[in-house]
Amino acid sequence: MISLAIADWPLTRELLARRELAVDYFETTSRWTESAVELFPGQPMLLHNALFNASLGQPGVLTEPEALEVTRRRLVATRAPWLSVHLGY
Repeated sequence: MISLAIADWPLTRELLARRELAVDYFETTSRWTESAVELFPGQPMLLHNALFNASLGQPGVLTEPEALEVTRRRLVATRAPWLSVHLGY
């Protein structure tokens, strides 16, 4: 089976909200996570890069006080089956 996902952009949000687009997953990211979950509560989601200006793949990010908590909170909210991250910026 092939699943279709779309990225979180204003146009894709609009099409999804108007039910003019049907996808298996809506891929949201960092600062847009909370509003995506609020707007599309039943939509299966993927989470790409839970942090806005950092990636868990960067050296030192795991020592930042809130990095893991923000990531955990956003993973729980989206119910994403995995987290994808940039390997670095």
